[in-house]
Amino acid sequence: ITSAVDSNSNLGRVSYDAAGRILNLTDTVGQSVYYSYAPNQLIRTNMAGKSQVVTYDQNGQITSYTDENGNKTTFLYDGRGNLVAVTGPDLKVTSYKYDSRDNLIEKRDPAGNVTLYSYDAANNLTEIKDPVGNIITYRYNDKNNRIQESYTTVLPDGKTTSYTFEYTYDNRGNLTKVKNAKGETTYVYDILGNVVKQIDSLGNETGFSYDNLAG
Repeated sequence: ITSAVDSNSNLGRVSYDAAGRILNLTDTVGQSVYYSYAPNQLIRTNMAGKSQVVTYDQNGQITSYTDENGNKTTFLYDGRGNLVAVTGPDLKVTSYKYDSRDNLIEKRDPAGNVTLYSYDAANNLTEIKDPVGNIITYRYNDKNNRIQESYTTVLPDGKTTSYTFEYTYDNRGNLTKVKNAKGETTYVYDILGNVVKQIDSLGNETGFSYDNLAG
């Protein structure tokens, strides 16, 4: 794509280098952004001359981001490519831990607050527990479709409240029903897997149609 026209007939343009990378992007109101490249580095400069700088490691992962005001955030990875630390411009660190299967199991913010994550044998996320004790649990069927989400929230007085969503699927893995305490919503599909009808808990129906490119 080298140009595009909006609904008001304003023209936007894009130019590329020989490697197919964007060099200049001009929107439909005439604002331009310029891109320049160096080994493991991208510089994005606006019309005011202010730049954002992104650096990458040999695996293409972002190692730092510097905004227009010089504020720099750095990203650290382990040998398996998992993000293990983010250090902000204020030098405060958010850290991450993983299990042997590279699933995120702990996030610790700069204040020391910890969020924990659990998984089943198929690496499906089964529980999230935040620093104040709020818990989200997930259940799956034998096809790894999520069939239940339960939320337990800790109230200011220390009591808890809970609510649950249940999901039903057809043999193709299409979501056919969502159920909670307020009722259920059902979905009907065509042979291509497109939703053609939605029926809410009050019986209201919404139909969907697709052009020949659908599916």
